[in-house]
Amino acid sequence: MRKPSKRRAACALIAAATAAAPAQAYEARFGDATLQVDTLLTAGVAVRVQDRDPGLVSRGNGGTGLSSNIDDGNLNYDRGDISYAPIQFNQDLNLNWGDAGAFLRVYGYYDPVNAEFDEAALNGRRRGDNVVEAYAADLRLLDWYGYANFEVAEMPLTVRLGNQVISWGESTFIQFGINSVNTYDLTKLRYPGSELKNVFVPVPLAYAQLGITDEISLEAFYQLGNEKVVADPQGSLFGQVDGLSIGGEFLILESAFFEQNDLPDGYRIFRRPDRDARADGQFGFALTRIVPDWNSMEFGLFFMNIHSSLPLTSGYALSEAQWQQYNEIGATGLQDPTGLTGVLLVRGLLEPQSLTPGQVEKLRGIHGVGGYRLEYPEDIQVTGISFNTDTPLGVALQGEFSWRHGQPFQIDDYELVYHGLAPVAQLAGPVGGTAFSMFFPDNQLGQDVAPGSYFQGWRRMDMLQWQLTGTYLWGPDNPFFADQWTILLEVGATRILDMPGKDELRFEGPGTFQKGGTEGVSNDYYSEDFGWGYRLLTFLNYSNFLGSSWNFSPTLTFFHDVNGTPAGPARSFIEDSMQAQLSLRFDYLGRWAFDLSYISFFGVGPDYRNTNLIHDRDSAAFSVKYAF
Repeated sequence: MRKPSKRRAACALIAAATAAAPAQAYEARFGDATLQVDTLLTAGVAVRVQDRDPGLVSRGNGGTGLSSNIDDGNLNYDRGDISYAPIQFNQDLNLNWGDAGAFLRVYGYYDPVNAEFDEAALNGRRRGDNVVEAYAADLRLLDWYGYANFEVAEMPLTVRLGNQVISWGESTFIQFGINSVNTYDLTKLRYPGSELKNVFVPVPLAYAQLGITDEISLEAFYQLGNEKVVADPQGSLFGQVDGLSIGGEFLILESAFFEQNDLPDGYRIFRRPDRDARADGQFGFALTRIVPDWNSMEFGLFFMNIHSSLPLTSGYALSEAQWQQYNEIGATGLQDPTGLTGVLLVRGLLEPQSLTPGQVEKLRGIHGVGGYRLEYPEDIQVTGISFNTDTPLGVALQGEFSWRHGQPFQIDDYELVYHGLAPVAQLAGPVGGTAFSMFFPDNQLGQDVAPGSYFQGWRRMDMLQWQLTGTYLWGPDNPFFADQWTILLEVGATRILDMPGKDELRFEGPGTFQKGGTEGVSNDYYSEDFGWGYRLLTFLNYSNFLGSSWNFSPTLTFFHDVNGTPAGPARSFIEDSMQAQLSLRFDYLGRWAFDLSYISFFGVGPDYRNTNLIHDRDSAAFSVKYAF
């Protein structure tokens, strides 16, 4: 019989620190079959307690920032506003019949604040249905699979078929290592009273585990469909890049002279349909071995071929028809030589007062400049090794090393924008072409792009990642007089191989809202090939607190990205970013749980640059849970 994974034990500790204790489930028997039903009801509210940083709001929207593409959510919620108020319903149904059975998990949520929200950043317009469904109101069937246990040549075999979650490797908090089969839903992580089982997104797959011996196990899966990362939607408190999020329809050119609600379409780059990855071709194998003579140390060897669940951005160049529209505005307005005003308009350098009402109206009639789409690249190979063991000092130690071959990384968005505008030089004529070289910085992708054509906005490279976690359980003799004190520390590092230098090709980094390589803009803030950080979790358990029937658990988490901001989107670290959360949880007889928490985001990068785009979103939250 295989021993339980120490990684699963660590995850159980985290779940214990964040969830209500399980109550006695409902159970019914139908002959040889048993139906077990667990139900959890959760209600919570989160309030923004920090004023917005003007540096994270564009000048056109009343701030001092350089981008209009990141501030929709920041504008929607003032200090003191309720940012989340979800009512959640979880129900797990497990039907077991001898060595076979079926499992279903139903999840529903309704947030009255965000389901009927009028967007301040969108001139009071109601949110789209896709945004509401993503994080404010929906009923879903998450897990649904059948399972069976067999014996093959006297070896135990377990098979599962359907929507499910597979947990491989030894990661606890740091993402993008071995545990990459399932994706995640960030919106549910933001919920007060969030449950890990609602954060990880099940995927349809066939899974098998064969116990070759008591110490050796072989696992395999073949994925039957795709699921994408559910990022914070456009307009939500933690939404960051508006045009790349759920509900995002466009990106805004550099111009910050117009208010967003009054921005002509001629200053927008409109989003085109996403290119999703194919459903087939995703599979993986895992071989694990326990060595009894080495203190029952467990080793693992893993291989997977997967598709990206994170989006990357590619572009479409300015078309000849779009250019003609810009040029006509210039020719009929300021009477500049052919092409010059069109160049300035495309660049976003003309202020509203320098344009006639007729020119502004014509700008409103242009359906964007160029275009972009989100893509999900295919066939990323992940190879990894892992271990876990108990040390003589009482510390449970676990670690992993992973190599991602062909991982896609996002080129800086301004390189894409100026590459997409390169046809201006071809179409503007002699004077406009000269103006292009004056007002458009050189882009690292070159000027060779045909009007209206597609160009790829990402590059593949290999990525290495190391992670090491130690967990210590201190019994009743701890200095806080608790029944148990748990301390968990995870340290990780990322290295990208053969990444071009920043003078050759710049990759996207948070807070890079100006064109790299231009006067006054440092290359220091763009992504690098290395980064590292650590995650700390510690909590105390007080059973029968003060002689009552209540259990009390104060919990502290602290995340610190110490050095380096690797290229993304598979990015685990943003240099100098920090996050701390304190929560106080009271549990009554395994049925009721009350949680009060405060979360703070801080650290804004070198020279106080806004590399941490959520450092002004401190929040307080309260939740209540009832399990039956």
